Amino acid sequence: MSQPLASAWPLPAMVDPGALSQSPAGASVPGIGGPTAGRDPRLAASLLARNPAASALPAASASQHTPVTRTVNVTSTVPAGKDAASFDPASSRRVASQPMDLTHRSHGGSSVDELVSSVAREFALPESLLHAVVQVESSGNPRAVSPKGARGLMQLMPATARELGVTDSFDPEQNLRGGAAYLAKQIERFGDLPRALAAYNAGPGAVQKHGGVPPYRETQHYVSRVMGLAEQLEQ
Repeated sequence: MSQPLASAWPLPAMVDPGALSQSPAGASVPGIGGPTAGRDPRLAASLLARNPAASALPAASASQHTPVTRTVNVTSTVPAGKDAASFDPASSRRVASQPMDLTHRSHGGSSVDELVSSVAREFALPESLLHAVVQVESSGNPRAVSPKGARGLMQLMPATARELGVTDSFDPEQNLRGGAAYLAKQIERFGDLPRALAAYNAGPGAVQKHGGVPPYRETQHYVSRVMGLAEQLEQ
């Protein structure tokens, strides 16, 4: 059995998501290829074995700009100069408190739970991690729509879906495979889970700028919730 996520990396303290400021402009996102079914399966195990000191969360400041949930579906290379995801300040806070609904069925008849597990294996990600991301993003509802118009399990914005060739933002498999591809790319890029989750939420540019998880309340809250839930799901 894999090492629990929270023991692999120190969990950041939960922060008050209130009084959030406007998010900064989206950071640039490098091009991402398609699914990586042939990736080294040892990646998932290595994720749970690291404890990088560089991933420690800095103290949040109320005066800092605070980006909000970053969601993305990746089925093709992101055009140069384009931001692959959109920010939605209401989405993560609205859905994260709801219980995960695993009864929804995809077009092929598979439950969300089954699809998440399958896609996690395809991208060599811990199943508990992908389940946690889906819970925080949409509470497992493939028909979820945020006040800003983000849709589906990974809360794609319509413009993002069109740019990346996504034909149906409510299709669970398209959302899951895109989100998993993007998260796996950030894990490979930054080498540890807190920074990868921060990049998924706030953009890799913000993580690079601050040399770790940026001091944004929303991002710190997001990282904490996803990692905490992933640990709970492993128990």
